[in-house]
Amino acid sequence: MHELQGHEETIGEKRPHGVDHGGKAGRKNSQDRRTATENYEGELEPTVLIIGANQGGLTSAARLCQLEIPTLIIDKNSRVGDNWRNRDHQLVLHDPVWYDHFPYVQFPSHWPVFTLKNKLAEWLESYARLMELNLWTSTLLTCAKWDNEKRQRTVTLQHRRADGTTEIRTLHSHHVIQAMGHSGEIKMPSIKGMDGFKGHDIAQDFYEHGYDVTIVQCSYTYVRPSKNGLDVLLGGLYEEGGPETEDVNLMFMSIPNAMLKRMHQDATAEITKRDEAMLKALTEAGFKLDDGPDDAGFFMKYF
Repeated sequence: MHELQGHEETIGEKRPHGVDHGGKAGRKNSQDRRTATENYEGELEPTVLIIGANQGGLTSAARLCQLEIPTLIIDKNSRVGDNWRNRDHQLVLHDPVWYDHFPYVQFPSHWPVFTLKNKLAEWLESYARLMELNLWTSTLLTCAKWDNEKRQRTVTLQHRRADGTTEIRTLHSHHVIQAMGHSGEIKMPSIKGMDGFKGHDIAQDFYEHGYDVTIVQCSYTYVRPSKNGLDVLLGGLYEEGGPETEDVNLMFMSIPNAMLKRMHQDATAEITKRDEAMLKALTEAGFKLDDGPDDAGFFMKYF
C-alpha cells in the first residue's frame, strides 16, 4: 500500500504552494504560524501524540504530517538524538545504510555503510528540523486518561522550557504511539558505583590498552562476522544499486513469520558454512556457540 485514496500525502504534485500572495491585514508570516503550530497555541490539539523522538517516532510523525494529521512528539531527553549520543563510546549501527533510510529524506550517497552513533544523532536532529515536526524535548507524560464518550485521551505533560522553568500542559489526542524502542523496557541492575560509570565495551577497551583479557561467558551466543551475514541475508536487496528501500521493505513485510523463519534456517546454514574456520577457532578456544532458535539465526533469536 502506497497511499490512501482521498488522503494522499502532500508531496509531488500535491506539495504546498508555500506562499499566499495579496494583502491580508494582521496575518502571520510562515515562521509565526510554524511556532504557533509547534507550541499548540490557542485551541490547537494533536490528533496523535507520539512518545519517543527516535527513528520510529520521527518517521511516524513525518508520515502523519504529510497526511496533514496534527501530530506532537515528546521526548524526555534535552535534544533529539541524545539516546544515541549518550551510548557506548564506540557504538556503531550494525545495519547497513541501505536498510536505514528515512522517508522523504534519504541518507546522502557519501554516507558510510555503518553509521557512527553521533553521526546518527545529528541526522535525527536535522531530520526533525527539516521535516518541521512538532516536537517537545525535556518533556514527560505524567498522566493519560481515556474518555470513551469523546473518544479521546486527556494527557498531562511536564515540559521544561529552554530557560529552565517548567510548565504543565494539558492536551487532548485521539491516538498515542509509544515509540520507545522495540526491545522492551530498560532493565538496569543496581550496583554500587554505577552512577560514575559511563559505559563502554570493557573487554575491547582493556585489550586495546595492552591487557591480556579473559571473558567469562554466561550463555551460548550467536557469533558471525557482519560481511557474510549481510551478503547472504541482504544481498541483492539492501545494497548499493539495489531496489528502492520502500520496495524491499514491502517485500520483507509481506513474508509470513513461519515462512521467514524457514528461509532464515537455510540462510543461517549458508553463513555458518562461509564462517566455518572462524567458528571452529572460537569453539577450540572454549567459546560456546549456537545457531539461534531451531537453527534460524540471529534474526529469529532477536524476535
